Parts: sequence; structure tokens; C-alpha cells
Amino acid sequence: MKSNKILTVLAAAAIGVSTATSLGAMQAQTSHAAAKQAKTVKPSKQAKAVKVAFGKSYTFPKEWAGKWYSNDLLRMEPLDFHKTGLGSPRSGEYAKAVTSAKLKGTNKYPWQMSADWQAKNAKELNKYVRVSKKKVNGIDWIIVTPVGKKSIDNGFAFAARTEKLNGKKETVIFEANPHVGAATQQYFRTKELADKYGKHQFKNMEYSKWVLLRSKNK
Repeated sequence: MKSNKILTVLAAAAIGVSTATSLGAMQAQTSHAAAKQAKTVKPSKQAKAVKVAFGKSYTFPKEWAGKWYSNDLLRMEPLDFHKTGLGSPRSGEYAKAVTSAKLKGTNKYPWQMSADWQAKNAKELNKYVRVSKKKVNGIDWIIVTPVGKKSIDNGFAFAARTEKLNGKKETVIFEANPHVGAATQQYFRTKELADKYGKHQFKNMEYSKWVLLRSKNK
């Protein structure tokens, strides 16, 4: 009787081992088959979201670095040049300067993207400005334009010149219309100079009609 029980237990154990081995082999085969099938099924192509990123940064002239003051009440903040960006004299908000508005990793410009994309990325686009150069009226101007705009209509032109103030040579930065190169504003290193020479018209500099009209009414 004991021998029969032992044989029965051994047989059951053998069946258990055999069953476990079979399940293990089946699971291994199933996993292998699933992996093989996954390799053969190609993932569906999905359009990747284009991020707001641009290529090379623009470096402003070293002598421009720092704050520049104007006596214009509309410019509540000083014009603040950084190595690769500038702070707006109207809002004080900083914008990074780039040499090309072409979106990184694409062959498109922001204005070529869909209206939906432009609306969703408006805040990010406002963090950049596109910089180019243009010679107008014999002066080399640096044109700063919103990166999301193709035209320079909404941009500003800047140029630095050395002028004699209080018997000393001082650098003055002029702001002008980017198309005609007629100065609309001028910036100085100190508030005192801005208050004294803010409305002064320098020689060999063409001024806009608005500036000329303002000077007549002062």
C-alpha cells in the first residue's frame, strides 16, 4: 500500500512538473510570437508638434551692452541691450535675438505655419526677435523685427554714432523707421544726457516728420 501511495505521489509530481514546463514553454513561445508580431507592425505616422526654437543667436556690438535712456514718456523703461538679446523700452520685457526666423528642424518660418499653431505659440514667439542689417541714407542700421512677422514693417532700426556732447565724445543710439532710416528717437548713456539732448537734432542725421513737427511745437 505504501509503495502504491509513493508511486501515486511521484506520478502526480511528474504531471505537475510536466504541466509547469509546458506552460512555461507556451508562455515563452507566446511572448516570442508577440514580440515578433510587434516588430512587423509599423507604428502609425503622427505629425510631431513643431517647437518654437531657432538657430544661431545674434550678438549685438559690445559697446551697446547696458542701458540707454530716452526722454520720451512712451518709453517707460530704458533700452537695455544684452549680448544676444534686448529689453524693450516700452515694456521692459526681454527678447532673445536670432539671425534667422526659420524654425529649427523644419524648412518653415512661423508665418508659414497654420493659424492654430501660431495662436498656440504666440507667447513663445514673443520671446524672440529677428535681427538683420540694412544700409539706408548712408548709415548701417541693425533691424530688429518680431520673429513671427515676415515683413519689417513692425520692426525698428538701430544705429550707434559718436557725437560731441558737453565737449566730450559720447555714443548715441538712434532708433528709426526700418524702411526710410529717418530717426524717431535717440538714446543716451545717462538720464541727464537724455533730458538735455533728447530733442536735439544732430547733423548728418535725417529725422522723421513727426520728430520735426514735435521740435517746432516744443
